[in-house]
Amino acid sequence: MEYRKLGNTGMMVSAIGLGSEYVWFESEKTIRDVIDTALDAGINYIDLFMGTPHTRHCIGKALQGRRDKVYLTGHLGCVDIRGQYVRTRNEPLCRKFMEDYFEIVGTDYVDVLFMHNCDELRDLDGILNGWMYEYASELKAQGKARFIGLSSHNTRTAMAAVRSGKIDVLMFPVNPIFNMLPQDIGYNHMCGLGGWALREEDSAAYPTKQELYELCEKMGVGIVAMKPFAAGSILKGSRREHLGDILELTPVQLISYVLSFPQIGCPVPGVANAKQLREVLHYFEASAEEKDFSIINDSMLSKFHNQCMYCNHCQPCPKLIDIAEVTKLADAAERGLTPELRQQYAALRVNGADCIHCGACTRRCPFGIDAEANMLRAARLFG
Repeated sequence: MEYRKLGNTGMMVSAIGLGSEYVWFESEKTIRDVIDTALDAGINYIDLFMGTPHTRHCIGKALQGRRDKVYLTGHLGCVDIRGQYVRTRNEPLCRKFMEDYFEIVGTDYVDVLFMHNCDELRDLDGILNGWMYEYASELKAQGKARFIGLSSHNTRTAMAAVRSGKIDVLMFPVNPIFNMLPQDIGYNHMCGLGGWALREEDSAAYPTKQELYELCEKMGVGIVAMKPFAAGSILKGSRREHLGDILELTPVQLISYVLSFPQIGCPVPGVANAKQLREVLHYFEASAEEKDFSIINDSMLSKFHNQCMYCNHCQPCPKLIDIAEVTKLADAAERGLTPELRQQYAALRVNGADCIHCGACTRRCPFGIDAEANMLRAARLFG
């Protein structure tokens, strides 16, 4: 295993970390297998941003007697309600979630406490000058949080957070699709601009992702790369119909791409089982040819449209639709509607046909995707 410096925290983190979103509903055995495989390979950074009490309990149980072997994160600003991920700024809910986190996971502290999913400057101001930063600082003073971080999908907001001097670590998407976009489409969406590019005058003043990386390096803020596989949308073997033959990369190529940025501490790919994690870990044995990602071409930009990251930041849904899962099944159905896909869709408690078209999911999406349209697409495909 290789290790990298994470900003000025003093932590040397494994060049590949572990995301936990895809084991959200997996069995205790599957979760233990993933944790065992990770630790045996030398992975020492695990991000736990959400999950049911079951998930947190299983991860905590798998780490018993080995908690000191890993850097473990927690996120302030997200909760689990009725099995749904909910982004919230409700102080009592967030405090209760963190209290439960320590008890359920069975740990006295987190190494990095992220203030969760902040994409708007107004939200950032409320976080840094309100109860959330105050509470995070309180936990740090008590030894329950070693460092304070912030997760964001927006370059401009992330730069403002770094400049504030109040965060030690930034969690930010790093993958070819996201990095090829000259500006954040989520920012355009929130501003009601639509489309894939800002107006020319706005574009000239908009910071680049490289400027963000260099600012982090200057300020000593470590970067953790989330979504390194772009939710699997460009992984070899999982190509979507509407991507055609645009871009297909292996986990090794994508890890190599992320680590080509020297400011990145570690990517945190999400895996659903130990087999997937071993495919990622092959990076350390791979040849230069296997790691080569020169196929990436900026001219591909305009073809990446409406690419759901399956991140569930569009939740909660008032009808309890698992929006990411419905979208994933719809994407698969466009490649070919099989009896297995019909069975999986039919097994959902609620599905795309139950959408009431309130538009809340689309407004929340940090990538500017029309999530409501995806529900309509699923209903049309599956009937």
